[in-house]
Amino acid sequence: AAEEALRLAPCVQAVYSLLGEGEGGLNLWTAVLQTHIARAHGFSPPSLGVQLLRSAATLAPDVAQAAHYVRFNRCRSGTLSSGCALPDVILARLSDGGAVSLLDSLPAAGPTFLLAASFT
Repeated sequence: AAEEALRLAPCVQAVYSLLGEGEGGLNLWTAVLQTHIARAHGFSPPSLGVQLLRSAATLAPDVAQAAHYVRFNRCRSGTLSSGCALPDVILARLSDGGAVSLLDSLPAAGPTFLLAASFT
């Protein structure tokens, strides 16, 4: 409840609006908020409280739908299925953050297995 009240506060929402859609800024700001909540509730170190906040849906599945990020999740299921042609998208290279084309990164021939996930 405290995390949700803080996240929905007008001043916090104003910062989210300023950050736009860039995941780096959004993730950093969310981590700052979660650290603040963990400290306010006496977690030492605060990182333990942050991990518990992030794991709440797994640790207590019966209350998973109460979690702010679950109710307001912007993720959606994709439309790709087996046999679909891959779209060409720009990816960030993990080694240096540089841009790389998905299709340019694949071998010219042969089947491709694509597994997508969040890296945060």
